[in-house]
Order: sequence, then structure tokens, then C-alpha cells
Amino acid sequence: MLVHMAWISIDDITIQAGEQRWFAHTTWQIEEGQSWAILGPTGSGKTTLVKALRRLLPLAEGQIRFYFDGDSHPQGRTTLKPGEILIFSAESHRDLLRPFAGYHQARWQSFEGEDAPTVSDLLEVEGPVTPQPAPIERRQRDEIIRLLGLEPLLPRKILHLSHGESRKVHIARLWLRQPRLLILDDPYAGLDVGTRAVFARAIEAMITAGG
Repeated sequence: MLVHMAWISIDDITIQAGEQRWFAHTTWQIEEGQSWAILGPTGSGKTTLVKALRRLLPLAEGQIRFYFDGDSHPQGRTTLKPGEILIFSAESHRDLLRPFAGYHQARWQSFEGEDAPTVSDLLEVEGPVTPQPAPIERRQRDEIIRLLGLEPLLPRKILHLSHGESRKVHIARLWLRQPRLLILDDPYAGLDVGTRAVFARAIEAMITAGG
């Protein structure tokens, strides 16, 4: 019996986005453990492809199948379960920080945002701010913190972090949720050269760690 080695199989798809069609008759196979980079200028359709992968856009032709269930579902499936594919983007980063926006005003007042959560709070396995939907062992949590170099940030409050630091915390939170696929959408946008280098090392550590 031939075992299907794909993790995600994109078979002869054409994506429908409004009146426009993208990536006509595209075939692509992603295998478990692989890391891919999708490159192209603004407007070339990268975000459109990501939305189709996340089942947020319809397909005019073809199909996308997910082989996340192993032997229990060897034919794959065309639907996704919540949290199986997560995305790191400027928008999702803003979503992380939005609940704490009120604390930023307090930074410039005498309260100094005393009630703002720390990085450690945000990275708790079942933290007080947002419990993780997929439980993860503490030793795995500690390893993710180590790989991303977050140990010095743990006691600091989220509103006291730089843009690059809070991005690393955001990636750690997504990783803690144990997605089947983690998509990084333009992760270096808005970062200066030095911060890009630090962030690149964090991403490289995550990729090297696998899983």
C-alpha cells in the first residue's frame, strides 16, 4: 500500500477572490517537517494563497487536502479544525496587544500599568490572561522560551516591550498552541535592521527545533 507522504496537498487549484482568479491550476505538496518561503512583490497574491490554505477563500477549481490525522484518516480531509493552522502577521500581532491598549496610557501616569500582564503571564500553559486551547507540558513551554531567548523578558510587562520583543512573545504564544502549520506573514515588516537580525535568529531556532 502506498503511503501518502503529504502533510498538505494542493491539487490543481484556482483560487476565487471576488471577481479575480489567482494561481490557476497550481499544484503543490507540503510534507511534514518542511519549511517553505513564498516570495513575491506586494499584490502578487501571497496573502490570497495563505487565505485559501486557511480555508478563508473559496476554490474555483481543484482541492486542498490536509493529512493531519495520520493512519486514522489516510485519505486526508478538505476541512480544518480550529487552531490547526495559525498565522503570525501584523494584524494578529495587533490583536494580541489590543486588550492591553488601555495600559499604555497608564505608562505615562503614576500607576505605570500595575495590572498589566507580564510576559510570564502571557506564556503560562493555562495562563490567567488567555488559556491555551491545546495544553502543553511545562517542559515544552520552557524549551520554547529558551529557543526564542525570552528568559530575560519573563518578568517584564507586555506594555514595556519593544516592537520586536513583543513579536517574539506573540510567536511563542502561537507555538504554545501547537498548530499543525504556523504561517509567518511578512514577519520583518516594521523592524529596524538590528531587530530583524534578532528576530531572524529566533525564527531560525524555531524552524531548527522542528515540530
